[in-house]
Amino acid sequence: MGGSLITSFVNYLESKRELLNLALDKNSIKNIFYLCDTNPILINEYRSIGFKNTSNIESEVYNNSKIIFICVKPDIVEPLLKRNINLINENTLLVSIAAGISLEYMENIFINEKEKNPKPKIIRIMSNHLCSINESSSVYCVNDKCSNEDGEIINLLLSKVGIIKKVEEKTLNVFTALAGSGPAFVYLFIDSLIEAGILNGIDYNTARDFAVQTTYASAKYLKDKDIKYPSNMKYVVTTPNGTTIAGLEKLEKNKFKYAIMEAISAASIRGKQIELEKMKLINKSKF
Repeated sequence: MGGSLITSFVNYLESKRELLNLALDKNSIKNIFYLCDTNPILINEYRSIGFKNTSNIESEVYNNSKIIFICVKPDIVEPLLKRNINLINENTLLVSIAAGISLEYMENIFINEKEKNPKPKIIRIMSNHLCSINESSSVYCVNDKCSNEDGEIINLLLSKVGIIKKVEEKTLNVFTALAGSGPAFVYLFIDSLIEAGILNGIDYNTARDFAVQTTYASAKYLKDKDIKYPSNMKYVVTTPNGTTIAGLEKLEKNKFKYAIMEAISAASIRGKQIELEKMKLINKSKF
């Protein structure tokens, strides 16, 4: 996700170079960002495509950045912040994409470890890997230390790589399930179309091309035509006693819609469980 976001941000800034009065040096856009990764292979990859400000030393990023994107696995967030806690001040904006790590959880890390400025500015975002093609679905929420400008900066960046909406944190797990996990469910659906084509005599490559195109075009149609109720469109395709109604009958019989709803609900519940598990851990470490 971190790699996808940075690529998208750079592509957007490059496209708006003249409008934003950015320097014409072809590497200047990439030098706005300071990248850190413990994997030397990834660092070399970033350097090979023009990023000069790269390091495997976390403190260098904190010392050279006002906005810190925390693009790590949930279990790494707490030790990462604790290691660099003295480098984070009231002007630092922390932006976390870690699933299940609540604003309260991150605030408590500072409350327990640091008496001065116990609550830094924190924004929690949820996006998906589709930001790499500027088609992400993102949401964000902020803590009470953030100014309107802080939220607007994140909104601006993410709005250029897809759709973005500010939400209440209590809804974030549902959005994570819908938009974060959702692509996996869509890929499984496409894979099912492909295998159905193969089962009925179509070769893999052709089945794949038609499954992807059909799924893509259907979604594009809904978006371009601003169709509010997708279910109504099935009646446009369906004719009495025809092929479509025969297929829809089987989907209904096998509880297709119910299965999708259950998948989203399960992913949302798991997100909440992760939050509770993390809060229990930090509560134990208070004393």
